[in-house]
Amino acid sequence: MAEFDIARIPRYSSKSSYAHFDHRVSFAEVQAKILDPEYISHHAFYPLISNEIITVRYRGGKRSYKVRNISYASHFDHRVFQYYSYLWSDLYNKKAIAEEFNEVAVAYRSSLSSDGAVTATSNISSAKKAFDYIREQDLAFVLTGDFESFFDNLNHAHIMTSLRSLFPSGRLPDDHYQVIKNILRYSCWPIADLAARHELPWPSIDPIREKMISEVAIELRFKSIRELNKLDVILPKSEFLANKSKVITRPWKRTGIGLGIPQGLAASGVLANIYMADIDMKVRLAVERVGGLYLRYCDDFIVAVPKSGFDALVEAINLMADVDSVKLQPEKTKVFRVDGDGVAQLDFESVRAGKVYPYSGVHPAQKVSFLGFDFDGRVVRLRQSTVGRYHKRLREAATAIGRSNQGEGRHASKKRVSALYQHYSPLGIMGRRLCLSADADSSAFFRYGNFLSYAARAQKAFPNDPIAPDEAKIYSKIKRLSAR
Repeated sequence: MAEFDIARIPRYSSKSSYAHFDHRVSFAEVQAKILDPEYISHHAFYPLISNEIITVRYRGGKRSYKVRNISYASHFDHRVFQYYSYLWSDLYNKKAIAEEFNEVAVAYRSSLSSDGAVTATSNISSAKKAFDYIREQDLAFVLTGDFESFFDNLNHAHIMTSLRSLFPSGRLPDDHYQVIKNILRYSCWPIADLAARHELPWPSIDPIREKMISEVAIELRFKSIRELNKLDVILPKSEFLANKSKVITRPWKRTGIGLGIPQGLAASGVLANIYMADIDMKVRLAVERVGGLYLRYCDDFIVAVPKSGFDALVEAINLMADVDSVKLQPEKTKVFRVDGDGVAQLDFESVRAGKVYPYSGVHPAQKVSFLGFDFDGRVVRLRQSTVGRYHKRLREAATAIGRSNQGEGRHASKKRVSALYQHYSPLGIMGRRLCLSADADSSAFFRYGNFLSYAARAQKAFPNDPIAPDEAKIYSKIKRLSAR
């Protein structure tokens, strides 16, 4: 293995802000222990803290919610997972290069190898690569999709086999085994229980009954998390030991066989790539024979082939449908015909059977979506739901300031107005701090960025497409809503 450049660990000397069962530590502070295989092979890991991330979505004027379960590790354990994820990523990269599927997986590919063989890509550059390929074809067949509850259904036996295959001996060293064992056989302490122990509100939310989810309940949860994160440790050691066996859950045991890894760990992404390695290689071989393209960003993927490569697309579909223990998500897995007339959705099951029939359901998709971008056969745009979420947040923030300005002699603070422009206006693109005090660190000027920063980078990648919003209209909207 190439020499590991420890200085390239992200936030090497910084501590995380969240509270957990142990004290906050930077990587620099615990580096000696983490780099000691003997120490790690006997390390006892803390339970993860489990939480639900609830995202509000607006589509077609209707509100919906996406509930995602995440789990996060204690501070020392996070540093362990961080380090081993890079070791595994380096081994995976070598396999991907040697077996010629290095261009397929475009997420979680950061490598700390000194040889620099792998360059990390962004979703912007990956989407550009996909849509540029489709544009180059007179007619293309395109498959997009993802997997249903991907991380929850990864098979433990398959993960272990795939990880062992990266080592020349076919055997995991003791320290690597200790780390992967604790990822697969993880335990969780629900954050709701921790909030209750500190007498903080934690409203019950049923993700199945979306109409019953209230904004008030979501905000109360956020406030409780903020209060918990003010603590040095989230529970005293004595209380942790007294209640551990009664409270923790082991989600991976739910089916009687080992399934699922926690989403949110530093190593989750690279393990997903390792899990998919054999399928990635097979799909790449199938589409490369006909000059096609295959890209995968974690559980989101796109396959595009020229008109003559239809059979290769069918082969790719059947390979993706046969991934161990995970299933394609029917609502999001779609096949398209893209030509000079635009985008036409095809019937998925017919295509899988080798036939080209139009989609007969209601509301056929008229654009190819991948990594936050939509392509209608002519132009590329940012996904409308993403743009809509930005405008909703801008409206809420500006309106709140407008209310603060109502009444004689009342004005929102300069700090709040500065934050509004920093987060939602073109002024935030360059990361300028608008209320910089005389004794502030000048390097702080460029630590910011906002949605418009992302839109500007996307516009640079797609110079001839209508990506970035009109800046004058943004300023006008902010001034109108904030009444300043």
